[in-house]
Amino acid sequence: MKHWRLSIHGALDAPLNMAIDETLWESVRSGVSLPSIRFYSWYPASFSIGRFQKPDSLLDLDACARSGIRVVRRMTGGGAIYHNNEITYSLACPLEILGVSSVKDGYRKLTGFILNSYRKLGLDADYIGRKTGEKTSAYCFSGLEEYDIAIDGKKIGGNAQRIMGGIVFQHGSIPISIAHDDYAKYLKPDVEHQMENFTSLSRHLNPMPDTGDLVEVLIESFSETMCAELDDTDLSRDEWELAERLVFEKYSADEWNTGISQTRAEVIR
Repeated sequence: MKHWRLSIHGALDAPLNMAIDETLWESVRSGVSLPSIRFYSWYPASFSIGRFQKPDSLLDLDACARSGIRVVRRMTGGGAIYHNNEITYSLACPLEILGVSSVKDGYRKLTGFILNSYRKLGLDADYIGRKTGEKTSAYCFSGLEEYDIAIDGKKIGGNAQRIMGGIVFQHGSIPISIAHDDYAKYLKPDVEHQMENFTSLSRHLNPMPDTGDLVEVLIESFSETMCAELDDTDLSRDEWELAERLVFEKYSADEWNTGISQTRAEVIR
């Protein structure tokens, strides 16, 4: 059994959520923390965009601002995600403890606990795979990658990974419900986001478990899938201070969130 740290947070705003995620990576990288997994949610509703996306080509930023929809850039790549009624996880661990020979194998192993969670809930879930020549989408839920998960043939949620300094960082969305009218008005007209391409838990579970019960299923599945013993430990005072500094210096800054990002060569470590 490997020891992991478990942190559970309620609904936090977008800059703080992304700052805590980066703090977890830094704590594991520096040896301050055990490998870590965290579960959380978002308030107010927000868009997170991939590390290399240009938000003004995807989103009506004025409409987002008028409605109080936060827009934040993630430290990972991938497509834009609308975060509202969902559970989000993030995790950080040394690559070596995964015991895999490739990045793809690591991605499959780390998403395995989500797949098993859906199956524990009685859902027909499996990896959907990506068809040859199929295009990705700027909106994460509409794109298909090799180890995306589908329920009854429709994609559910999305995951993004980055490896920095020998540490795997990954986070992803587990949507409880998605209302087309809630998010579509903030996307540019040419952004692919057909509702028939993706789904959420509320479309398949009746009755719908409460959020706390869903998190317990995810925790149990993670422990079983990863052979992990989980220590329920929140962030230390130093970690909270780092997260707050990252909120101020990075994740609340327009330069980071909506400005031009660094080139790929500058961020590969």
